Amino acid sequence: MEPSSTNSNEIHTASKSNDDDEALMNGSSEKVQVIIPERWGQEGLLKDWMDYSSFDALLAPAEAALARQALLAQPPPRI
Repeated sequence: MEPSSTNSNEIHTASKSNDDDEALMNGSSEKVQVIIPERWGQEGLLKDWMDYSSFDALLAPAEAALARQALLAQPPPRI
């Protein structure tokens, strides 16, 4: 079965077996469908996870933090 999109969810087919050794010996497996949502409703938490400024004082010298701020303040290069 091919993976297909439905609204905001994707359905993927995965192979599952009760006993891996037995399944390998006789070539049998059970197909199950796994729904993977496009959004999981907690995307806002990713920003908190990616924001590591609270660690700067402990892990990075002040000069490195200032250099990073200066780089971020520059406009992105044109390609």
